Amino acid sequence: MVKKFVIFLSFWLIFSNLTSALNFGTLVPKNLKEVSVNQTVSFKIFFYTLENESYNLRISVRQKPENWEVLTIPSNFILNNSFKSEEVLCKNGKKIPLFPVNVIIKTSNSNQSLNSIILEARLENKLEGIKAIPAQLIQLKIKLLNFSSPQPLTLNVETKPKKRFDWFPIFAILLILIVSLLIYKYG
Repeated sequence: MVKKFVIFLSFWLIFSNLTSALNFGTLVPKNLKEVSVNQTVSFKIFFYTLENESYNLRISVRQKPENWEVLTIPSNFILNNSFKSEEVLCKNGKKIPLFPVNVIIKTSNSNQSLNSIILEARLENKLEGIKAIPAQLIQLKIKLLNFSSPQPLTLNVETKPKKRFDWFPIFAILLILIVSLLIYKYG
């Protein structure tokens, strides 16, 4: 009976830590904008969390066209529900504050009329035990209005960026299973 309880408790600790770190989200009201070459455009992205904990969120540029400048303000911040915000998300009758992040993009010449910028929002929560680091990819698109192609028109197929697979939680679960089986067998 004690052995079953130890096994149950091990699984519960792992999965409760992993799921508590995954409760953040993003809202992008408008992810496509039209602008001329060498102009500046800005996007607003909203972040929220469903938990009452604080999370350290870092935003980095994962992909952008060559010679384009991308600035996120802020690029590193603490995400929680305690700040005051004019924008709120209503979910199940509860008002959840939205944390605004401004993304400013300075365009340049490009070989495509429709360009994508991919941002990565990585959450770093300091949990005891296993450290789960979820990330979300945010795609912003910019259509250049005065685009002139020096090359013949080609068809570009968009693909989703590859997601990184984290092997650590799988190895940790397997290790716990092996230790639990050894305790059960020899304990």
